[in-house]
Amino acid sequence: MYALVDCNNFFVSCERVFRPSLNNRPVIVLSSNDGCAVARSNEAKTLGIKMGAPLFKMKKLVVEHSVEYISGNLSFYGEMSGRVMSVLRDMAPSIEVYSIDEAFLDLSGIPHDELKPLCQRIRKQVEQWTGIPVSIGIAPTKTLAKAASNVAKKHPEAKGVYDISTFKAQRAILQRMDVGDVWGIGRATREKFHNLGMTSAWHLRECDVNHVRELSNINVQKTVLELKGTRCYEMGEEPTHRKQIISSSSFGSPITDIKDLKQAVATFTAKAAEKLRDEKTQARQITVYANTSPFKGKQYANSTLITLTGATSHTGQLTRAAMQGVEQIYKSGYEFKKAGICLGQISLEADDQMDLFSTHDNKRDDKLMAVFDSINKVMGKSTLRYGISNPTGKWSSLCQLKSPAYTSSWEELLIVG
Repeated sequence: MYALVDCNNFFVSCERVFRPSLNNRPVIVLSSNDGCAVARSNEAKTLGIKMGAPLFKMKKLVVEHSVEYISGNLSFYGEMSGRVMSVLRDMAPSIEVYSIDEAFLDLSGIPHDELKPLCQRIRKQVEQWTGIPVSIGIAPTKTLAKAASNVAKKHPEAKGVYDISTFKAQRAILQRMDVGDVWGIGRATREKFHNLGMTSAWHLRECDVNHVRELSNINVQKTVLELKGTRCYEMGEEPTHRKQIISSSSFGSPITDIKDLKQAVATFTAKAAEKLRDEKTQARQITVYANTSPFKGKQYANSTLITLTGATSHTGQLTRAAMQGVEQIYKSGYEFKKAGICLGQISLEADDQMDLFSTHDNKRDDKLMAVFDSINKVMGKSTLRYGISNPTGKWSSLCQLKSPAYTSSWEELLIVG
């Protein structure tokens, strides 16, 4: 049996942990530059605020209903996610982190009559230790567990945990679920199935798996089998490292000067390099990209891929490569609104094979970066940085309503009077 643990309205819940005054109020969390709603409380959803809705289009609604809107703080949410996952690791036999606010638990070997009480204890302990409310779905496959967690989240009578291991429970839920809400069914596939009269998840379950393969692909075929109770997606070990690391942002104000663009890209590169070192990995490729606004002015977008002579997590080496990339894609006369980098061909440090013909001292670089990171962890992020980067440059996001770093900065610790 599987369980899917899903944090309820995660970004909003994180804010409420340190600001109880937000409880029972409509709250939305905004994207970079305070543009669109990326998370909503249940009260905000009831008002009709949609995911991705631009703030400027709902100003009237926000004022009329005293909606609290907050700039997103991803580093804070990542820290809170780590706390939730730590509790789950202590309470479950095996865990697979699926996203920042979701994790699958492997409950194999646990007697069926103990599953729901166990999940209730997990739910209670996560909220008690972290302040984050979660919903848990129990089922024999991951796809059904995902459906069960949605029921646990939306129906108060489930008390946060719902088990659909029986045929009766599966039929009752899947008959009421739109086929587009099934885990793994995209928008285009949903439209295709709706046109064929397959509007519910139950219609999809009852469809012949070979016919589904003809209509779509093997992944949708696996989804149908999972809905039928046949396990196609096994419990995977938590990934030892990421295959890609992306660091990017929209700019608070457009930039035209290559110096400002280099500052931004260098800052993104430094963040990505730090993630490499945290995971004890190295990258051999870096993609640099930038684009103007798609809505106004002259439009331009470009990217370039740079392959390094050897894998590295050294901020200086990656920054030098990134600056070459900026020079390749930059064009004068354009107002750039967004840029970023993507690290690829990532491997574990332990798996790295030295280049016999290289004269570069990797051990010296490792020692330098170790000192670099230790100073920044003690004194605060970007205390020590390469001069070309600038986290507070004119390009930085406008997040004017960003919550404090309650969990990672001495200066921003919550003060209780």
